[in-house]
Amino acid sequence: MLENLTLATFSPLVGETFRLHVPPAHVLDLVLVEATPIVAESPAHAANRRKTPFTLIFNGPPHVVASQHMYPIEHETLGRYELFVVPIGPKHGAMQYQVIFT
Repeated sequence: MLENLTLATFSPLVGETFRLHVPPAHVLDLVLVEATPIVAESPAHAANRRKTPFTLIFNGPPHVVASQHMYPIEHETLGRYELFVVPIGPKHGAMQYQVIFT
């Protein structure tokens, strides 16, 4: 299922809310603020990939920090997926989280 998620899947969803399910029973609303390709590799190496690696940046509540972990994350049209979410720190009054697809 995750192999079907691409940068093109997420780019139109920038500005939309995703729900991060944090055990035991907490839910954090995260807003997707960036969907960006990762272009650090050589063009020859990139040509051998089936899809472009990309990163997602989400803004969450400023005073709640979910630790680096695999979490169920849900969107009303995409459904629910288990993703590895990393807190990257506060910015502009929000806690930011990153998800990387390679």
